[in-house]
Amino acid sequence: MAIRQAETATLPQLSKENTKFGFTGETVTAANGHKLYRIVALEDFGSVKRGQVGGFIEKEGNLDFASKAWVSGDARVSDDARVSGDARVYDNAWIYGDAEVSDNARVAGDAWVFGDAWVSGDAGVFGDSRIWENARIYGNARVFGNAQVSDNARVFGDSRIWENARIYGNARVFGDSRIWDHAFVFGDAYVSDKAQIYGDARVFGDARVNSNAQISGNAHVYGHTHIKGDTRLFEGDIDFDYAFTSTEQVKECLRGMNEMRKALDVLKLKEENLQRGS
Repeated sequence: MAIRQAETATLPQLSKENTKFGFTGETVTAANGHKLYRIVALEDFGSVKRGQVGGFIEKEGNLDFASKAWVSGDARVSDDARVSGDARVYDNAWIYGDAEVSDNARVAGDAWVFGDAWVSGDAGVFGDSRIWENARIYGNARVFGNAQVSDNARVFGDSRIWENARIYGNARVFGDSRIWDHAFVFGDAYVSDKAQIYGDARVFGDARVNSNAQISGNAHVYGHTHIKGDTRLFEGDIDFDYAFTSTEQVKECLRGMNEMRKALDVLKLKEENLQRGS
């Protein structure tokens, strides 16, 4: 990120009511080609002291001057994005589009929040994570690593999403749930309570996974399937309009499905033999 001195005359205008921050004259060009300006605190507020240099914003409206919100480090806020409340955006984070970071939320590291996404409450977005489109992260949720949350997905409560996990569609992840590795949750699926989804697992459709259930490996849970209790599923595809409450129930279902597939294979082979004979 190349930073250079800007001419004073090119600095964005500030409202008379804004006694919170000004511009230093340093600029940076964001990846979308927009010029951003480094800010400096003009008064003490929260943990920020007068004269403290902050991050970069494109215009005054990117940072609420009536609150304690702050942008620091080399973090950037551009377009019509807004940081307000007691929110903090720092390190190399980038907030752009129409995104909002508010309340006591934190966005840091190399994280990006863009589109119409919101991060609010006491939520935190860190690492190289990406939050975009109409996604919402709130409550005490944390998204970090290379995780991505997009579309109309909601992540809230005390849930944690990290590594290369993906949450999208209309999915809901909440409670104390944990999703990591290369796991995907999408469609209209719900993951809640203390459920854990990891490995290369997929939860989608109208599936529900809650209680202390764990879905991992290459398991796929979809349709109207409901997995709860202490159920463990490490492999196989489950698509049943049924609430499984134990690992044994799931294993029995998978055994039945495998037997059915074998029976169908036998019938198909007989039919092919009859056709060849005719």
